[in-house]
Amino acid sequence: MQALLHRALDLLLPQRCVGCGRLGENLCPACVGQFAVLPSLHCPLCAHAVPKPFLLCRGCKITHPKLRGIVTIGAYAGTLRRAIHEFKYRNRTSLAPELGGLLSHALVEAGIPPCAAIVPVPLHPKREAARGYNQAALLARYVSQGLHAPLVRDGVSRVVDTPPQVGLSRAQRLRNVAGAFAAREGAFSRGGVLLIDDVATTGATLVTCARELAQAGGAPWIWGAVLARGG
Repeated sequence: MQALLHRALDLLLPQRCVGCGRLGENLCPACVGQFAVLPSLHCPLCAHAVPKPFLLCRGCKITHPKLRGIVTIGAYAGTLRRAIHEFKYRNRTSLAPELGGLLSHALVEAGIPPCAAIVPVPLHPKREAARGYNQAALLARYVSQGLHAPLVRDGVSRVVDTPPQVGLSRAQRLRNVAGAFAAREGAFSRGGVLLIDDVATTGATLVTCARELAQAGGAPWIWGAVLARGG
């Protein structure tokens, strides 16, 4: 009920930029231009040097061979952090088109090949019911529109309601989400898959979902895409 009330107010009240408070838009171009950019030639999982942006390094490819890389808009800081916090925790779902559009643009700029399915990282049903929406699914809807690629909302399901990942190391995060996801059997053998989430800290959730997708659906390649890295 609280989530519905917040969304109703979101639609009725004038839009203000989450960065500078300017009336008329959720994110103004000036504030978007101030997003903190991450070093591009670093592995998105371990930060080791890589020859091309967003790719996993050789060591991470060996450890996590199902995920090719992670595309992001920028660092989890400043206005981008505030926008994600408003979108994720304060029910400001009107940010979804802008954030999804920015992520679509980042994916095009990164040269990610056309995919057969765009799959959001799921919330556990109890957590989604409490929040009123899955922020990754909202993002995936607009990425799907921006890239003209099919959205498969139920491609991965969350079967275990795991404790929050905050404060855990990368190894602890991987153990925490082990067995937490299940992918739809045989659904992704026709082409690549793009996994969508809001923030990646160590990449544990994306790595785990990619493994499930590869095992269950036979996807030839899997990329991840998030609004921000770090946090």
